[in-house]
Amino acid sequence: MKPYEKVAGNDFLKKYSISKFVLVGSAEYQNNGTIILGTAEGGTKVVLYMINDFELAKKEEVTRMLHTIHHEFAHILHQHIHYPQAWRGVSTQWYTQTWMNTPLSQAQAQGFVSSYAKSAEQEDFVETIAYLLIQGQESYDKLIADNKEVANVFTTKQRIVEQYYKEVFNINFKELQKEVQHAITNIAKS
Repeated sequence: MKPYEKVAGNDFLKKYSISKFVLVGSAEYQNNGTIILGTAEGGTKVVLYMINDFELAKKEEVTRMLHTIHHEFAHILHQHIHYPQAWRGVSTQWYTQTWMNTPLSQAQAQGFVSSYAKSAEQEDFVETIAYLLIQGQESYDKLIADNKEVANVFTTKQRIVEQYYKEVFNINFKELQKEVQHAITNIAKS
């Protein structure tokens, strides 16, 4: 939350706070073979799973956990103020309940940052936010370069995310992105 505090100020976190974190040792297993890493409920509560597997010394674990936290916090934000109408229709033809059968490379070739982003419109929105914050702009730019046929989809999604943060929360998303990247680097050093 420190990057949000630095970029958006203390009042932002007072208004859009996570009042309760629930930490669960193992994953929540679904009957389709997938697992749940986190949930956001009621605009204030985040449940994080697989805590028993978390090791602060492993950068990939820190990155996975921070991705989940930012994903769930983005849900909290859009539970307070719905994501933009402009998001609707950008990738509608590709949403599917069987997202887990889509290889990552195919999902990215369709304009998604992850296979899970294909599961629903709101999941696409928050996955894009989490990817931009955690993987960073350089990684997102590589997605665009590697998937030229859908480059416009990726750039449209980024523009909508940046506008949402600016217009709704008065947050410069690029600054937030830099602060999150800086925080990840500092955590990995320690």
